[in-house]
Amino acid sequence: MTCYRAETEMIKAIDQTQCFARTMDEGRSFIKNVFQQPADIIPQHNDGRLEICFHTMFTKRENKAMNELCNIVNKENISYPGTKLKLVIKAS
Repeated sequence: MTCYRAETEMIKAIDQTQCFARTMDEGRSFIKNVFQQPADIIPQHNDGRLEICFHTMFTKRENKAMNELCNIVNKENISYPGTKLKLVIKAS
């Protein structure tokens, strides 16, 4: 139930009218794909950052939604647990 609620909140966070306006199931499928999407983890110790760079998704719409999710997470200014590295998420 917790995962379901977390998925729902993530779907609500992205702009529904631009990305997945047709159904909530479409947005939920996108979120599941995000969690399975390959990414590069690049420590930037000199800059105090840990970059997570997601690979390109299949459609323009998914890439737009991924960029929006990255921007939302980056605004939170999260540090990677157990370090002083700021977590920076990017979509290529």
